Amino acid sequence: MSRWRSVSAAGAGGVTGERLTGALLELPGHAAALLEDAETIHAVAQEVTQWATVYFVSYILVASFVIVNLFIGIIVSAMDHVRDEELEASQESMDPREIASHIRALQIQLERFAASINASVASDDADELEFQSEG
Repeated sequence: MSRWRSVSAAGAGGVTGERLTGALLELPGHAAALLEDAETIHAVAQEVTQWATVYFVSYILVASFVIVNLFIGIIVSAMDHVRDEELEASQESMDPREIASHIRALQIQLERFAASINASVASDDADELEFQSEG
């Protein structure tokens, strides 16, 4: 903060474009990056050029965009890592012989189910024929 006050205290003759350019290039590493002394820094910069507001607004927008993109990148990377781990775990747990035995068991159950349906349909047809022959 003392650096910016010294620039401000230098007066109109002490604030030069070179000093301001140096200060603006150091801006990301200093207090304005955290928006603590942004008002003071903006007032000093406004004395030198009318475009200072454009610089500060664009700086804040770009810095915010970068920070949000970093957080999104971290979240997407973590989700991708978890998905890859789950995929590896599921592939390790699937033994082809075990899958084949499960398929065979399902085929047997399906054949039994089809046989019971056919038997049920056949008995219904036989009951209907008996009913028609009695009537």
